Amino acid sequence: MMISLDGHLASLGLSPAQRPLNAALVVSSTLGLSGTPILGGSDDRGEPFSPRDLLARVHDWYDETYSGKIKIDFSPGSVVVPLHGNLWEMKMPRVWGSIQIFISEDLSNKGNCLAATRDSPPAQHNILCSVQGMTQAYAKRLSTDDMLFLADKFITGIEAVTCLDDLKGHDLFNEARGDYRHSVDALLTGHELSKARWDTAQCAEKVLKGLLARDGHAYPTFGAQGHNIKHLGGLAKEKFGIDLPANDLAIVYCSPAARYGQEKNTIEQALAAHDALMRVLHLLAKAGVHHTH
Repeated sequence: MMISLDGHLASLGLSPAQRPLNAALVVSSTLGLSGTPILGGSDDRGEPFSPRDLLARVHDWYDETYSGKIKIDFSPGSVVVPLHGNLWEMKMPRVWGSIQIFISEDLSNKGNCLAATRDSPPAQHNILCSVQGMTQAYAKRLSTDDMLFLADKFITGIEAVTCLDDLKGHDLFNEARGDYRHSVDALLTGHELSKARWDTAQCAEKVLKGLLARDGHAYPTFGAQGHNIKHLGGLAKEKFGIDLPANDLAIVYCSPAARYGQEKNTIEQALAAHDALMRVLHLLAKAGVHHTH
């Protein structure tokens, strides 16, 4: 039954992560199990093959069959952080409402992820738990300056990637999000630096063009001006009153020659462009551009 049902859901274009809940819905509807919780995870499953147990078995089947592929990544995005000669991925948590952030070398102290009621303590998050692959031994060796550096990257990064993730109202924003993910992946390898630079620049370019297009403003689409990020930043200031630092826009810019290996890029340049993009997105977040639509 489950193999057939999984094949049906796959034919509808659902990813493995989307199938467990939908499979439980189909089984519940087909067998008339109205009123039975469709979410798995409860220890109280009742008698074997009772309605509650049956739907739990649906989720068990997906856990056993797909394992990690059914996990949904709720993170709005990651930033790349250099620390002691290593590149670290700092994955940002998705936040609904408010959250208290703190930093502790004790990685078991993750904070509470959910404020259950209005009177509950607020949700909390340990910044070091966002650093992917961070071990307890490494965390214990971090200095106060290291902690402050990571905290600064987190505060700027979470606003920047949340802004990018929330942008709506034009197809260019979806393209910009894809460019950003590719730039992070390329940068983390430490080798695909030209791709990292180009995708970083493309993200900034498409965000600015998307903002202009969303409000009906024209922008250059070809020639040198078509990729001129400083010019696009000037248009953003003219049309929206958002003053984006020209220096950061210049650092983000990448010549198309980089795409063909005609212009070499260093890790320092790629990281500088990434950081500059974070600052640009952070300023756009402060301006509230992601709340317009």
